[in-house]
Amino acid sequence: MIDWRRHFPTFHRLAGWLPEAPARRAHRWHTSPWWCSERREAIQRSLLHLVRGSVQQRVAPAPLIEAFACEHVNWSRRRLLRLAKRMRGGATLADALEQTPGAVSERDALAVRFGVQSGVLPAMLAQRCEEPRHVRRSLEQRLSHIKIYAIVTGLIFAFITAFICMKIFPSMREIYDDFELTYPASGRAYLTAVDWIAQMGWFLVIALLTAAAMARWSRVGRRLNRSLWASLLPPLRQLHVADILDMFAVSTEAGRPLPGAVSTLARYHFDPALR
Repeated sequence: MIDWRRHFPTFHRLAGWLPEAPARRAHRWHTSPWWCSERREAIQRSLLHLVRGSVQQRVAPAPLIEAFACEHVNWSRRRLLRLAKRMRGGATLADALEQTPGAVSERDALAVRFGVQSGVLPAMLAQRCEEPRHVRRSLEQRLSHIKIYAIVTGLIFAFITAFICMKIFPSMREIYDDFELTYPASGRAYLTAVDWIAQMGWFLVIALLTAAAMARWSRVGRRLNRSLWASLLPPLRQLHVADILDMFAVSTEAGRPLPGAVSTLARYHFDPALR
């Protein structure tokens, strides 16, 4: 008799009859997960350590950055590949970092530029990689929360103002007209402004979206955005001043003249007020 339990076509036996799938290439596997990838700050810090190692060992950083990009996905990988492509195209390390927003933080990009211009790049990278960041990270998170609170509060205030202008004031004008009352001068001014906003509504929305996009992705817009927040939040500018003093300390310890360091920061610092 045939033992059907031994020859019954289960999925396990069916998989054994199929040809073996070709081995996957190694570059398909990443050390970072697909969906919950590392935070951008961690990737920036790892890239800074990689750049420091390439400078110390006198190795071209572009191949290392390409290999590092293969370990990440999505926007982080594209950003790192753009950085490596610019460096292979002949851009210097400082220029490539400045032309690739988000590859490293702005203060680290400024530190690289300062190190290249002042001739203290290894010492500058060592100072940035070895500094404790827990205190600064806590302060930056608080300032970030203040920014988010200010933006959300502004949006809520704009929504309430738009509701009052579009619903309340027209209803009050109809009530005044029904009872043949004289509308106040201040109310007429508000209605004139509301009518103008209604006529220019789409233009204003497009202008706001364009300004937001420039503040996020344009170099000039980012500088204006940083200058605005630094003027509104004094602790943020104090952090920038502390970074400048650290750069002066590194330059002085290396025996570089202080006027040259001041001239470099006056030319390349990202905060227009400090520059």
